[in-house]
Amino acid sequence: MRFDADLGERVQLQVVNKIDLRTPEEVQALRERAAADGRTVFFMSALTGEGLEAVVDEMWRMRDALDTHEALVRLRETEEFDEEESDIEVIWVRE
Repeated sequence: MRFDADLGERVQLQVVNKIDLRTPEEVQALRERAAADGRTVFFMSALTGEGLEAVVDEMWRMRDALDTHEALVRLRETEEFDEEESDIEVIWVRE
């Protein structure tokens, strides 16, 4: 399996889940570390719902900022494809 460098270029959302398993002091220390690193990190608990609304709001914001005609997936020709299949390109777009 090879790493697809294009994945590193995609917009990402960093979320720390299961904050209900940590003390408020531990969660605050993680928040401070993320801020010190200059990262935007969302903290949530799927169990209690804490922080979930902020994560969902950010996902909607990110979706609205995307180019709706940009391809979601581009298949590239690789050694894994037969010659017959190498002309096939599948592109999904958001509409």
